[in-house]
Amino acid sequence: MQVQTRDTSQTERWTWLTLARIGAGAFVVWAVALQLGSGFFDPILITLAAIYAASLVFVDSERRGRLIAFTVFAALTMVPNLVFGNSDFAHLESAGSFVPQLFVTLAIVLAIVGGVGELRGWSHPAARTTLNRTVGVFAVGLAVSLVVSAMAPSDSPLVNDVTVSAHGFAWAPGVVSYDASASSGLWIDNRDFAQHELAVPELGIEVSLPASKSRRIDLGDVRPGEYQIICTIPGHESMTATLEVTG
Repeated sequence: MQVQTRDTSQTERWTWLTLARIGAGAFVVWAVALQLGSGFFDPILITLAAIYAASLVFVDSERRGRLIAFTVFAALTMVPNLVFGNSDFAHLESAGSFVPQLFVTLAIVLAIVGGVGELRGWSHPAARTTLNRTVGVFAVGLAVSLVVSAMAPSDSPLVNDVTVSAHGFAWAPGVVSYDASASSGLWIDNRDFAQHELAVPELGIEVSLPASKSRRIDLGDVRPGEYQIICTIPGHESMTATLEVTG
């Protein structure tokens, strides 16, 4: 009888509400880490994290109204997460972008599934199984992305290339001076752990920059003038610079 009591107690600790709280807590950890890592403050993200943090205290199975509100909130946060994280999922070779995006997506999934499971009264043992499978998915995604990232090549600069760096979600320098008569192209060095997409719309240029990798752009016979450099990834709109072409 004592052994059976211990098994029941162990099962009860892993309820669907537990999964919902693990998902909420994981979202908070991801949001704080992202803010510290990127170096800029995102009030919307901080607000979402604060709501998730509050749910750890105020949401329980006895207050179904709060649990329903939490589950709906988690489902709604999945929409912008997929919109802004779609480009990260498309690039396994950028572990610095892919892995955090996989982590937060699985965290939101746990929050949603945990909330639904608690509301529907699903079997408690299945909650632990769901958590184990979620951890397994993350582990596989992490391993694959790290291997692909390690194997991804970087371009080498030519002697007369002009260097542009991506660092701290900004292009450096802010004004890129390019002498068409002396330079042969741009060498783009991505120093961030995130994926970027450098584009010069007026020149029809767009190049994918895996995290911590470099790419070279041959500008060819570019005409003198000023051109805007941007990053086309949603959420990276602040990454702008000016390409000044002379010669």
